[in-house]
Amino acid sequence: MQTGTHSTRIAPATGATRSPRRLILVALVAALCRLALPAPALAGAPLTPAEVTAWVARLEGVWAGANNMTPLGAQPFAAVFEREADGSLHAHSASSPTQWLDFRFKPAPDGEWLFTEGGRLGDAGEQWHTLRLTSASGDTLTWSDVDRPEWLSCRIAPSPERLWMRVLLRGAEHARFELPRLEGLAALALRQQFATAAAASQSTRGVHFALPADLSTARSTGGDR
Repeated sequence: MQTGTHSTRIAPATGATRSPRRLILVALVAALCRLALPAPALAGAPLTPAEVTAWVARLEGVWAGANNMTPLGAQPFAAVFEREADGSLHAHSASSPTQWLDFRFKPAPDGEWLFTEGGRLGDAGEQWHTLRLTSASGDTLTWSDVDRPEWLSCRIAPSPERLWMRVLLRGAEHARFELPRLEGLAALALRQQFATAAAASQSTRGVHFALPADLSTARSTGGDR
């Protein structure tokens, strides 16, 4: 041990020596102490299927925000998560048949919830990925690609007032959405716009719609998770 310019050497103990039996006892106690300690929770406390189901239910509704960070720069974005006949919760948001995002939470036969996300941005091509729940911290759940969890993950946190999503590619932020919940007339108007566009859409992927030019009632407030 060294402090400043002075050092102290701790001399080995002399006189009494530890017997082999005592050394074995010390080693055994140390091993038992290690066994008694819980394994580190690398992915946070696991949630029960019922807890995940309740979390997914909080996503249902109409969400819209004006200033979301995307690979194309700051963009307005809206999503309507609706329950479907198979029990899944689905949202398809697009500004044209070649620029859209699709989100679906669906329970697997074994009870595990899976998150499928797809998208297309112009000529960049279409991609689809299936993610599973890998960690939970408060109301923030992290979903990671089932095949390459280190490559793609998505952190999502719904609250009564706001839906927050952050997409990570190779650990770096790829997109961020902060979407206040719309209710009342604002939510009804957006739902009607989705329904009208669905009736006219030739897409097999879902609803395509033109985002409202004025999302002044749903401004992003920034922040991080």
